[in-house]
Amino acid sequence: MNLGSRILLAALAIFILWTVVRALKRGVVYSRGYSFRLDDSPLLSTLAVVVHCLGAMFFAYLAAGYDMAGFARLCGWH
Repeated sequence: MNLGSRILLAALAIFILWTVVRALKRGVVYSRGYSFRLDDSPLLSTLAVVVHCLGAMFFAYLAAGYDMAGFARLCGWH
C-alpha cells in the first residue's frame, strides 16, 4: 500500500479513537444518526464503543502496512 493511503488510514483510526474518547467523556455515543446514552442503554453504548474501537484497530493495522487477511488471522476469524 502506498504512503498516502497509509496516512489516510492512520488519520481515520485517530479520528475514530478521538470520537470514542469524546463519547466516553460525554456519556453519549453517536452512531449512524442514533445516539446511545450510557445512562439509558448501557449495553448498546458499550457495544457501539467496542465496534468503533475494533474499527480503529483495523484501520491502524492496515496503516501499519499489513493486510486484511493478517487481521482476520490475528482475531481468529479465518
